[in-house]
Amino acid sequence: MQEIRMHPPEKIIKTKIVLTIPHLDDCDADTRGKCEQDEGMLKEVVEENCAGCHSRITDRFYLLAVDRQWHVGCLQCSECKLSLDTEVTCYSRHGNIYCKHDYYRLFGVRRCSRCGTGISSTELVMRARGEVFHLHCFACTTCGVLLTKGDMFGMRAGSVYCRPHYELLPPPDIVDRPISPAWAAKGRPRKRKLSSPEPQEHPLRLTHTSLGN
Repeated sequence: MQEIRMHPPEKIIKTKIVLTIPHLDDCDADTRGKCEQDEGMLKEVVEENCAGCHSRITDRFYLLAVDRQWHVGCLQCSECKLSLDTEVTCYSRHGNIYCKHDYYRLFGVRRCSRCGTGISSTELVMRARGEVFHLHCFACTTCGVLLTKGDMFGMRAGSVYCRPHYELLPPPDIVDRPISPAWAAKGRPRKRKLSSPEPQEHPLRLTHTSLGN
């Protein structure tokens, strides 16, 4: 199975709330002149339209993220549409904005060899013969028993088996060999003693995943 590595986000952005200017309705007679002057400078303060809805920002507060300006309600995950106005950070990739959950789901460090979903950099995993599994996915294919650190297991064609069920598997050369018709055999038939396969025993290693390019 091909290893799928995490490409670091183009930017892990710290969102920033910016105060533009007071609304005129909030100004009293003494400060109204200053507010009107500030309102005239709004285009200089907010140089671009909202990166989300592309309309002009006239709100008292806006968000600054990915070097762009957003209405508070417009900064959201492009996948699940979760509003990110209360988040400290968000993630950017190929111009799209993601929440942390969807970013690691879509661009995980690796994908579990059993369920195929992404594995985030903070999850503990089971590693076996170059494959990586979620803890809850590292189980015997036959009986479903979870295998933990220190257990003995065998693998066949990418599938994981506990020791008892691995020992019940037919030898690989018997399974893979094509069956010839009986009349094609020459000479005297001979009985062949089938020996149970030796389990490929590997001590499990419980480890953290790591980010990579």
